[in-house]
Amino acid sequence: MVSGLVIYVLDLVYRILRRRSTAALVAANCHPASVLELTLVKKKFYFHPGQYVLLHCPKVSLWEWHPFTITSSTSGQSKFTLHLRTRGDWSHNLSIHLLGGRTSLLVNQSCMTLC
Repeated sequence: MVSGLVIYVLDLVYRILRRRSTAALVAANCHPASVLELTLVKKKFYFHPGQYVLLHCPKVSLWEWHPFTITSSTSGQSKFTLHLRTRGDWSHNLSIHLLGGRTSLLVNQSCMTLC
């Protein structure tokens, strides 16, 4: 019982520490059928296409984290792409916040948090 609780607390602390690091948004593009493509860079982030990340944008919602599948990556680099369907409130508000009516955006800002 105690060992299970210790493992749970260690996992919780590890997740909280990882959530402090941010990812830089490199580009955002709007595709047909309400699909938002985000290209992000995060240092020391190892992944493979098909894995998922938890995405958080405090300017859209302070407490919400949403899982999205990594759709492509560049081998040897920490650059990866997410494709989001903008069906719900959070993803729609993210699209408006990032693009503001435009169809594409090239930036280098740290506004996303990944876990």
